[in-house]
Amino acid sequence: MGDDHPIAWYHEFDGGRSWYTGGGHTSASYQEEDFAKHIRGGLLYAAFGLPPDVVIEELQPQAGMVTLRVSASANRQVDIFRSPDLSNWSYLETLDFDAEGNALEVQTEWSPDSPGYFRAEQGPTPAPLNPPSGGG
Repeated sequence: MGDDHPIAWYHEFDGGRSWYTGGGHTSASYQEEDFAKHIRGGLLYAAFGLPPDVVIEELQPQAGMVTLRVSASANRQVDIFRSPDLSNWSYLETLDFDAEGNALEVQTEWSPDSPGYFRAEQGPTPAPLNPPSGGG
């Protein structure tokens, strides 16, 4: 292949999505935080079509609210959705990532009795979407 070839890539193929990584040849790879993010991103793309560079990094619940920290590459819009049960999704908001691509935060109501689920999709989306089959 030569010295210059991809180690990971993704693309749409025959009505579906394909993602490949050449990483993970050792068991130690799976203990590395960056490689775990790489795997999670690839799985989210293959399962739900979310570009691998969009990640909900952390959830911080406190005092009836939850803060989601979302990261993505520069110059991208990402829609955030919430569901109580993985079947009824509600649109929360669209995040606009500027040329810096910094992480952004979203706040929404939260209860420990019904924590809910969150998902991100490439935006913009003008109205709530039905979830992909299998949740999000």
